[in-house]
Order: sequence, then C-alpha cells, then structure tokens
Amino acid sequence: MKTVSALLLAISVLNAVMGVETTQPANPQDRITDTIQPAHVTPFQNGKFTLEANEVVVFTGSENTVIEQRSGWLELALTQQFKAQAPRFRHLGWEGDTVYRQNRMMNWGAWKDNLDAVGATTVIAWFGQMEALDRTKTPADFATAYAKLLDEFALRTPRIVILSPAPFEKPANANIPDNTPRNAIVYEHVKIARQLAEQRGYVFIDLFEPYFKRQAKIGPVTRDGIHFTPTGIFDVAGIVAGQMNIPGPSSGDDTLRSAIVEKNRLWFDTWRCMNWAFAYGDRTTQPFAKASAVEGTPAFSSFVDDLKKRRPVIAHADATILALATGRPAPAPLPPEPARFDPPAPTPEEEMSRFTLRDGYSIHLVADEKLGVVRPVQMRWDARGRLWVLCIPSYPLVPVGGKCNDYLLVLEDTTGSGKFDKSTRFAENLMMPMGFEFGDGGVYLCESTQLVHLRDTTGEGKATEKRVVLSGFGTGDSHQNINSIRWQPDGNLWFTQGYHIWSFIETPHGITELNRSGVWRFNPRTLKLDSFLNDSGAGLNCWGVAFDDYGQVFHGSGANVEFWHTTPALIPTLHPLLLPGLAATVGKGMEPEFLQSSHLPDDLRGGMIKSTFFTSQVQLFQLQDAGAGFTSTLLGDLVKSSGKEFRPLETRVGPDGAIYICDWLNAVIGHYQASYRDPRRDLSHGRIWRVTANGRPLLTRPAFEKMNAAQLLDALESPERWVRGEAQKLLFNLPKADVIALADRLLSKQEGKNPPDARLLYELSGVYSAHEEARPLIIRVLLASEDFRWRCWGTR
Repeated sequence: MKTVSALLLAISVLNAVMGVETTQPANPQDRITDTIQPAHVTPFQNGKFTLEANEVVVFTGSENTVIEQRSGWLELALTQQFKAQAPRFRHLGWEGDTVYRQNRMMNWGAWKDNLDAVGATTVIAWFGQMEALDRTKTPADFATAYAKLLDEFALRTPRIVILSPAPFEKPANANIPDNTPRNAIVYEHVKIARQLAEQRGYVFIDLFEPYFKRQAKIGPVTRDGIHFTPTGIFDVAGIVAGQMNIPGPSSGDDTLRSAIVEKNRLWFDTWRCMNWAFAYGDRTTQPFAKASAVEGTPAFSSFVDDLKKRRPVIAHADATILALATGRPAPAPLPPEPARFDPPAPTPEEEMSRFTLRDGYSIHLVADEKLGVVRPVQMRWDARGRLWVLCIPSYPLVPVGGKCNDYLLVLEDTTGSGKFDKSTRFAENLMMPMGFEFGDGGVYLCESTQLVHLRDTTGEGKATEKRVVLSGFGTGDSHQNINSIRWQPDGNLWFTQGYHIWSFIETPHGITELNRSGVWRFNPRTLKLDSFLNDSGAGLNCWGVAFDDYGQVFHGSGANVEFWHTTPALIPTLHPLLLPGLAATVGKGMEPEFLQSSHLPDDLRGGMIKSTFFTSQVQLFQLQDAGAGFTSTLLGDLVKSSGKEFRPLETRVGPDGAIYICDWLNAVIGHYQASYRDPRRDLSHGRIWRVTANGRPLLTRPAFEKMNAAQLLDALESPERWVRGEAQKLLFNLPKADVIALADRLLSKQEGKNPPDARLLYELSGVYSAHEEARPLIIRVLLASEDFRWRCWGTR
C-alpha cells in the first residue's frame, strides 16, 4: 500500500480474516507487523521438492490455480504423500492474476501481508500463459516482472516452487480463437521461469513439454484452449507429482478429496468473502456490517466477528483432512448454528388490500412460498410455458461454516386455472445466483464469481452437469454480483454488475476487466467478452439490460432512481465518459422492461415498465425520440402498495400477455440499512403476482416445444414481442446448418420486395449473428431505410 493508513487497514483486514487478534497480544508474532519473523524453514536442496513438518503450502497463480482449488487433485497427492508431516494448504490464486498485475480490491494488503497472515512456508507459483496473450509485453518484460514477484514471495519464505505455464491447446470449437501460434511466446516464458528457479534454488516443474506428450493420449484437456477441464486438471496433478518424485493422486479416494474441496470452499468464502466491502472496504460503517440488536431480540455479532467464527471451522476442516489421510479418528463435529425463526409475513389477502392499481387492471396471486417461491429475484418462461424462478434464501451472506441453499424453481399450471400448482427444483445448493437464461441445451447462471452452464443430462428435470463458462467476477457486495443475464436480439448474452465488484476474466481473447458498475456483453460461441461503462459510468449498481423494438439498449440500476440509454456507451474502454441518466423514478428500482402485448391497451403498448422496489411500486413510462437520444414521460403506477413488504424486483410480460411481478416480500430490503443478521429479514417467503387488463382476452401461447426451425422462423413475424423473442432464442440454439439454410430461403423472398420488411430483417439479423454469419442484403436494406431507427441498427 502507498500510505501508512492504507497499510494499517490492510493489516487489520488480514488480521481479522486469517486469525490474528487486533487487540494488543502478548506475543508480537500474533499480529502482522513490519518486523514479523520469517518462516522457520530451510531452502530446497538441489532443486528437489520436499515438505517439512507442519508446513503451510500456498498456491498462487491465475484461473487454472483456482480450478485446482475447486478440484483438489494436486493437494490430494501432496496430502497423501506427506501425511506424516501434517501440511496445510491455502489458495491465494485469483483469476486474471499475471506477473504484471495481481488484481485486488481496496485495502487487500501486499503479498508479504497475505503470506504472513496464513503462515506460508512454501509458495507454489503458476504464471506465464495468460501473459503470452498480452501483445504489449515482451519476454524481457515478463522476466523482470516475474523476478520482482518472486522477490515479494521470498520476503516470506525461501521455499518456492515454480510451475511452468502450459501451452495453449487448439479449441475444439472453431469459433474460439486458436492461440497455439502464441506457444512460441509461452515457451520463452517457460525458459525464463526455469532460469529464475535455477538461479534462486527453487523447484521447477515443467508443464510445457509433458503436456504435449500426454494430451495426444487423453484428448483435449481444456474447455477453451486455456482452462483445464476436470480431466485436464487431474492430468496436470499427475505431471506435477511425477516431477516432485511422488505418486500422483488416486482417483478412487473421493472421501479425502471431497474433504479437501470442502475445506477450500470454506477458505475461499473467508479470504474472498461475499460482501468484502462491508468487512474491510469502504462500507464498514454501514449498519449491515455492525454488531447490533433489535429491541426484543437477542444481540448479534458484527460481520467481522462472524468472519472470525470461520477460523475454527477451517481448522476443523484441516483436522478432518489429516484424520482421513492418516486413518485416525475424525474430530468431533462442530456445534450447529442456532436456529433462526422468520417474522410473520402478511397474508396474500392483507397484501392485496394494500395495493392501489391502475384503473382498468386486476391483480392475482399465482405462486408463493407454498410452491417454494422464496425471495424470488428473476423469472423466465421456457418454450413449454413453464415459469422458472430463481430463489435466493441465502442472501445476503454465506452462513458461518455452512453452504448457501439457493435454487432454481420450475412452476407449472397443470390445470389451466391461471395459477401454478406444481413446482420442481431444477438446481439446488447454488451460491448467491443473481440471474439466469436458457441456452445451449440448458441454463446459463450468474453465480457468485462465475458464469456457469447447467444441463439436465438424464431427462429427469434436474441439473446433472455444471460447466464453468467464465470465472473471476467480484464479490465485494452480494447484491451487486453479476446479474440479470438475458439474450438480446443481437444473438449475445448481456448482463450487469454493481459498484463493489471488481472483475477480471480470462478468455481466449485475453483478460477482460470491469471495475465497479457496468454492463457486460458476452458471445457464448466465440467467448468474446466486452465490458462497458467501467468505474460506474452509469449507475452505481447496474441491474439488467433491455432492448426496444429497434435494438436500442437500456439498463437500470438498483441504487439509482434513473435508468439509462446505453447505446452511446457501447465502446469497450476502461476510460468512459459519464453517461447521463434518462429518467428519474420515484425510488430505487431494477432494470427497465418494454411492454408489447396485444392483451394490453394501446396506451401501454410499447411503453416501459420499471420495478421500484425501494418504494413498493411498479412504474410506467413512455419514451419519445429526442435527436440522438430519448426523453421519457412518467405515466404513473401500474401497482403501488401502502405496505413496505411489497418489493417488486422484476416485472415481465408473460406468454399470455399479462404482466408478472416477482415480489421479494420483505420489510427489510436495504442491504446497507440493516444488519446482515437482522432477525426482521424474512428468509422464507416470496410471491409472484399477475396483472391483467380488465375486459381484454389473454393470449394463447404458441406450442414452441413442437415447432421445427421453419415454424420458428415464421414466428419471427408475430405481432407479439414475447413470441418473436422466444422464437429468436430457440433459433439461436438450433444447429447452424438447419437454421441458416431456412433463413436464407426466407431472406431471398425479400429480394426485390418494395419495400422490404425491415422488422423481419431486424429479427433475422440476430439469428444470423447468433450463428456467426452475415448477410449483406440485410445491411443494404436497413442502411437504405427511410426510418432512421433501422439505419441505426444497420450501422451497428
């Protein structure tokens, strides 16, 4: 840190998280100071790896290090071999870390502070591959930066193991960049790493040459040419163990490995804890972080005190691993956390009695906690007309020693009554998920630090496969995690993040970052990830993106009263200009959504709706073109409650044309304004409401589940926005050859047509984009349109 105050805060961070008391201890080594003694270990002899008694082995590096942390294979091999020495292992690796830059939030502390705090005696360093994608750096730059980083490690211990970078692998997906030509640079980094190890007496492990030999035998070992699959990381552990002259991990020892993975999860949730900003950042003075008591209830501890309670939990996990490795009795279980009881929620009738509705509309309850709807944060309809709801009862914090129990719920109306009567859980034990979207035969999910893909491989309606797509998103504040992912008409997935989220994501295109609030655009076929509005250029807690019927982009923010016209900011840069807000709502709200349904009267059709959870209302707007941008007119409320429990988080038009509302149903909504342990937080209720226009018929959902590609293309001409959008999403995910051939046939009918159907060409443009195809006819027609809105889309 550059200032004394920052250093002192960094020290307090590490003290609190990693077990050093912040009061004046009897032994000065019980706290972190500039005069702390070095680790009492001897250097490696002749470049040979071994472990002494009671060592603490620390892993450092980029995303593949994190993958090892989550798989535990190398740690398993080391535990099995050196069980007599009783080592402990701590992971300090982080996605996006390179020798040039290790990305941390405010006040994190220097490497020496971190290594001292965990008591490191051996450091394993794994760098050099992602650095080869940085075309601004040379091998000489790499050598200088790596030497400097190793100098920092050496301030703590002389026992350092350098793993060489692995070579890039040619991806199986032809749309993903092939970085194997950069392997010449990777090999230069290998030579530099070997030379540094030899000069300093460190252990060197070569993953470059053996990788090629083994990969030919076992097939592809990465998901994208860089990041190892479960098979690949197991293979890496075998290579490393072999060069350490110890046996590789035993794939049959699942009990011990499971204990290692669980310990690593507990450590991750402590060192990279959810809501870090409230423990050690710039939000420590907020009520959320403080020890407090609510009148008439037991006192509860501060957030930092709660984090200290995780120390014995991690120590217990270490003891469990050692017991399993040595065959000794396992330690006695830790006492469970005290039971928690939720406050009573208003009945549906009580809540409805507090609603004020727009004239001409009615509201009905269609699902609640009886079906498992608890703290709903996002909803989507699938092709079969089922409503999927993301529920996060664990929010806002990971329980001490426990796991999150969030889930993705599937609701069905089996009787046609207009109310859901059946529910199943597609996925459980999720960790703070804040958004999901269907695609690629499953579901994309924004979960904590990762974007994952869930798939049902058995046909039984349960997620049986979980695949990491992107990793490295921040967790500084759980209500600002990556959120609200959805397909847009350009064939990409869009999502957002909030103010205390620092994200550094490794992709085959290089490292993409977004510091604080902003908007993400992701192409799941090419793995191209773009960030916009870095450093909170528009909104402190960006939440959700929406497109109008002409492709203009808008986004909202949970911490602001405005929403934004995003299109002018769609330039990937870390130095954006501030984007002015479009319109002010009465209270803080979520993402905007466009209304386009023939069930709705003309005065709302084409308008915009926004959930303002802070003031318990759903507001309506109408946009007007204003030169290069828009102005807006407030049309009033669709629904408003006089009770503070009604908390609309997401509002969507359903397949029937009605408006559906996710109701968080919680008197305590403010993340900052009440303690994370406030007993008034309701963790067991939630509702879904449906608002209908009186005297207007509901729509009939097309049987999308029975449609082929040709029928889906015909559905792009529907007057209903939901129908067009659903058809487009399904076409995005069908086999390319089938879709493009039929799309070309449909497109050919527009040749010579006067005027061409610009609306159809707009819808088709997203289908082609989603399959990495371009058609000049679409561009020519849109750019020649008399309507400036189509010319704008054609340009983009």
